[in-house]
Amino acid sequence: MKKIKQQLALYKNFFFLRRNFFLLAVLAGIAYYWINHHSGMPGSAARVQIVLSAITIAFCGLVLVFSLFSGVPAYLAFWFKKRILEEDPEEREDIIKIKFLPKSAQPASRPAEIRVYGLRKPWFGYVRVKLIYQDGQQSEDILLDQPIIEAGKKRGMMSTKAVAMPNIKDYRIRAAFIFFEDFFHLFAFPYREDENQGIFIEAPVSDQEPLPIKTDHAQEPVLKVQRHRFAKGEPLDYKKYTPGDDIRRIIWKNYARSRELTVRIHDRNFPYVSHINLLASFYDGTSSTVDLELKTLLLDAYKEKLRQVIDSILEQGFSVQFIPDQTVGTHYVLDDYQRILYQISACNWQRETLPEQFVEEQSHRMRG
Repeated sequence: MKKIKQQLALYKNFFFLRRNFFLLAVLAGIAYYWINHHSGMPGSAARVQIVLSAITIAFCGLVLVFSLFSGVPAYLAFWFKKRILEEDPEEREDIIKIKFLPKSAQPASRPAEIRVYGLRKPWFGYVRVKLIYQDGQQSEDILLDQPIIEAGKKRGMMSTKAVAMPNIKDYRIRAAFIFFEDFFHLFAFPYREDENQGIFIEAPVSDQEPLPIKTDHAQEPVLKVQRHRFAKGEPLDYKKYTPGDDIRRIIWKNYARSRELTVRIHDRNFPYVSHINLLASFYDGTSSTVDLELKTLLLDAYKEKLRQVIDSILEQGFSVQFIPDQTVGTHYVLDDYQRILYQISACNWQRETLPEQFVEEQSHRMRG
């Protein structure tokens, strides 16, 4: 059902008639009915009604003609130039350039500079752009209100506007619609352009106290430690309580939080360390009827906690190998730390791989 709604929302962008067109058509229809209704009636009152209705129809016709001459020439000129007349393939393909600017004071948005080359604004009209993301979501219409002046010539239109990006994820753009809209907002002729740009919103740095994570478990003995370090067993090294375990090792604050008895594993020391393997399961075991906004909110909170865990490990001088339960493609040039943050941002809830299955599949990486 969600995919069907997204497809309908996508196809809706190709529908070029706007609400004002239907309002104008209703007004013209009422005037036409009024003429027919009073045409057979005698008297000056009926003639006045006929004249007023005829003026209304004429006015609607003038508005319609003006709107068509306002939007159609600019749209056709752009379409023919980019689809037929443009000889340079790069100029034909690189129509839209999107540059995301540094973060703004508003945490739920990101300023973006959007440039569209090779177009001219409709006569007394408007040019708008709408971004379509890989997950089917769409941005609001962005009005291009500034000319692009390069080498003393007008090359197109641009706009700098904050684009809503409230969630922690990869906002990958797959297409953009350019709308040529007339002065009276009767028509919005669409031009679709495929895109492969984007930006990922990383989990914010936590303002809480760092998590007390200490461990020396290594996958490969490549870094020699001068003095042995001890794994204190929290929160990575603990297990469920079983009869016979030392009750002095029960973690009571875990019990207060989850009502489940857990005990620390005995402190261990290792002479070597390379990195920490951090497995992250994004399995969604909730019912399909659970509100989607709630799931999104919980996903963002989970991603923030993952970053808090990773930052705590890195602060202690260890490296981290982040292993999610899904494949994440790379679209950006990133260092090791930024790559981990990107993987966290790009992951989504999934229902294919259970946590137990995921851990079993990755068990070979845990040997150290």
